[in-house]
Amino acid sequence: MYRIRKSWEDSKSQIGAFSIYENAINAYTSAHEEQGYKIFDVNGSIVYPLRHQTAINMLSDNIIETDDLIYWSDCFKENGSIHVPNIIDAFNKYHNKLNNIEESIEEQSEILFKNNYKVEDDIHILEIPYKEFSIKYWDKPKKTSLIKNYFNLGFFAGNCKNPDGTTFSLPVANLVCDIEESEIKPYVLNFLKKGKIENNKLWFNLAANDGSQFKQKVVSTLVIDNNGPHIARYESVSSDPKWGVTYAISGAPVIKNGQQVNWSEVAIEGWDTSIYRATWHGFLGIKNNTIYYIAFETKTSNLFTGEAYTKLKKYNFIDVIKLDAGGSFIFDCDGKNVAVTNENRQINNIGLFL
Repeated sequence: MYRIRKSWEDSKSQIGAFSIYENAINAYTSAHEEQGYKIFDVNGSIVYPLRHQTAINMLSDNIIETDDLIYWSDCFKENGSIHVPNIIDAFNKYHNKLNNIEESIEEQSEILFKNNYKVEDDIHILEIPYKEFSIKYWDKPKKTSLIKNYFNLGFFAGNCKNPDGTTFSLPVANLVCDIEESEIKPYVLNFLKKGKIENNKLWFNLAANDGSQFKQKVVSTLVIDNNGPHIARYESVSSDPKWGVTYAISGAPVIKNGQQVNWSEVAIEGWDTSIYRATWHGFLGIKNNTIYYIAFETKTSNLFTGEAYTKLKKYNFIDVIKLDAGGSFIFDCDGKNVAVTNENRQINNIGLFL
């Protein structure tokens, strides 16, 4: 019910009551306004005429944009009232905004529930049963609508040139992944076959690396084999069927045996400081035979200030490795880039989850 009175408390001044909002507005005249009458809703709040302050409130509530403030200020002018279509338009915008927010919350909740994915303290955490995790050779721009439920993984050498002028990338350190050999250009295959390709599976070890950065070293690598997932230092990952290796990916160690890794332990593997700048980073950890993908944006220029370890230690991982970051970073969940950097860099390999 909408009531026309001088004040909510002064019921004797009431000159009309209407169940329909527009009818109350149409009955209200400029003479009523001059005499101090207002329209109140059932809660006793003034709904007409609305003043300039209301336009400011609408701006602060993100109902209108800054560019619209002058227009709505004129609508809510001090010595007059606004037209019915203006009010209806404002209420419709507000209603639509609330609906969009509710749909977004429902949509996000569905993603969180479906994929054991959550965000807490600006940290993205995805729990992946290891049998639902795979690694794919990609060598394409990171942003795509062709697949969903993926994130960038290993480091690589980029901007390599084919004879036809197109670019390609090559993996570094250890990588065992699915590969569609028919999609790879012959010139690139020459490099990859320094490792081994068999039955659409690529084994690429340190000795096959085109550069010398990791050769004759042992590098922290997540391996999935007959015993499930684990992280250890490897010079090579065996393709012998008796070990049952299905996937492997190298990364820089951050936590080892439950303790923060110091810089000397990282450097001895061949990693350099360029991978630890302040940007978005992804990590892989293992707990209870389950793989965890963790992503967050760091604020310090070197992870060994303790920032990453401080964020990760509460999850009680025994071992954690850091993945490629910065312009390579992307995390897609159910076809939505829930965390991503601007550059659409050509990346070498990706992690996939169901």
